[in-house]
Amino acid sequence: MPLTSLDIGLPIDKLRALIGNAFVDTDSSGQITVDAVNRRGRRTPIRMTCTPFRSGEGVGGALLLMEVLG
Repeated sequence: MPLTSLDIGLPIDKLRALIGNAFVDTDSSGQITVDAVNRRGRRTPIRMTCTPFRSGEGVGGALLLMEVLG
């Protein structure tokens, strides 16, 4: 399933730019803080870090790391 079709409580619209930048700027990781909704329906601040997977042919994917801040 595509990440954008998952109902996991994350604001996917805000993550699209972060993920897109990983495929354009392959030299660095990007990071944003967003308010997610946990399984109990409560807002939870999450720090999202996106790191590109580099290969000889460019970027082959990206790693998303989620860290709960609150």
